[in-house]
Amino acid sequence: MMFSNVTILSLLLAAAAAGHNYVRVESDGQSYVVDTDSDAVQKNLKPADPKAGTIHFPAWLNPYPSAVPKRTNYDARTGISSAYFVSGGTVEQVITYYSELFRSRGYTSGRPMGRASLIVSGKNASGAVSAIVSGVRGVTQIQVTFAPAAAKFGRKHFKTAWYDDSRGLLCLEDTATGEQYYLDKRGILEANLNRPGGVRSEGAAMPSWLATYPGARRANVQMAFNPTMTFVARAPIRTVYNWYIEAVKNAGARIVESGIMRSGTPLADFSAQIVAVLGDDQVDIRIGGTFQPLAVHQPPRDQIGIGIRYSVPQR
Repeated sequence: MMFSNVTILSLLLAAAAAGHNYVRVESDGQSYVVDTDSDAVQKNLKPADPKAGTIHFPAWLNPYPSAVPKRTNYDARTGISSAYFVSGGTVEQVITYYSELFRSRGYTSGRPMGRASLIVSGKNASGAVSAIVSGVRGVTQIQVTFAPAAAKFGRKHFKTAWYDDSRGLLCLEDTATGEQYYLDKRGILEANLNRPGGVRSEGAAMPSWLATYPGARRANVQMAFNPTMTFVARAPIRTVYNWYIEAVKNAGARIVESGIMRSGTPLADFSAQIVAVLGDDQVDIRIGGTFQPLAVHQPPRDQIGIGIRYSVPQR
């Protein structure tokens, strides 16, 4: 898919207060929305600076003397940087250099490991570091990686710099450092929230076309997937699952994922899930047992929870 006649708009939405930073790319009458603070975007960002990997190394992490850099990588989401070098010197000489360098900076490190390739690694409060050294046809190859500790690496935030349709690149700029990163067309389409089920509905808790299981009642059920509405019912998991399968089909929705998980000895139904799409709507229906770990009176054994997450496009 090609983008042309493109306008880029930064959306100043109320959702920004909830940790979102939506950017809209409009092209040929279509609108694509990405959240630049999301993992879906940041995992696909590529640094504009080809030397970003070594730039983000700690200042003390000097390459082996006379080593020639070949390429670097930097992950904006995790802060992990790596660089690849070739050099003279033997594998043993290079691995000894890095072993001593890591120890001199307070990185706890053991003896080098491996045979064809040698690896030495270390860790302290600031993060983890490693060097892999191998010999190929008389050339010593070196890979150095640094991963900052989570407590030392803050989440990056971006603003739009530009979009170049001829190259298919959305350029985002780190608001703290000014560093620029590219998101290509594939990444834009993968992270696009202006599609069915793009974001959790903040309006209606359920679509009007989805019926409620007969006899289910509204209740606060704790579920890990952040539903928009929850119920409890007195019925077997499989019975409720089969009912919702027919309900979404009768509404004209397309089922994109479904299944029942079984567990225990003997095997028994443990949980179920249905994901269905109708027009711009997506529903994720989860069905499973309920429990209250701090309650004096546990719920009936045949009581199950039903969680529904209603998602819509981010316009």
